[in-house]
Amino acid sequence: MDEFNIKFAGLKNGKHEFDFAITNKFFEDIDYSEIRDGNVAVKMEMDKGETMLVLQFDITGGIETTCDRCAVGFTYPIHTEQKLIIKLGNEAVEESDDVIVIPRTEHSISVKQFIYEFISLQLPVRKTACNDEENNDLCDKDVIGKIERENKEKKEMDPRWAALEKLVSDKK
Repeated sequence: MDEFNIKFAGLKNGKHEFDFAITNKFFEDIDYSEIRDGNVAVKMEMDKGETMLVLQFDITGGIETTCDRCAVGFTYPIHTEQKLIIKLGNEAVEESDDVIVIPRTEHSISVKQFIYEFISLQLPVRKTACNDEENNDLCDKDVIGKIERENKEKKEMDPRWAALEKLVSDKK
């Protein structure tokens, strides 16, 4: 039985609450997941009506990721509140990012993919926040030192390349 599969057909109209505990097993089950581990609590409130479901998600926790600057693993804290409207219609259609239509013949819906997407969208494009609670930098000093030395070496260009670069820039 899939705990993320909500059987709404047998429920009375009104509000219903669901709680989900997201762990590494959740992320392992998703193909090509950028996230491999985490500890996230999801509270979902479903307001069921005759022709639609309104889902309110409150997602809080931490996900394991890697610093893009030094490759040290760290826990990135997340919190988000999301709303999803599911309309019952003739055929399945995605009207917008937060409104979808499912066939009236459906009796249940899986919220697993929606939860994964809401969590994934909390990851920044550049992950460099590897600091502890006291805001101490946890970046690997050896890796940062190697990167800085490499960048310094690149700036010190071979004089032959500098002469060639000058020729190219003079032609412009």
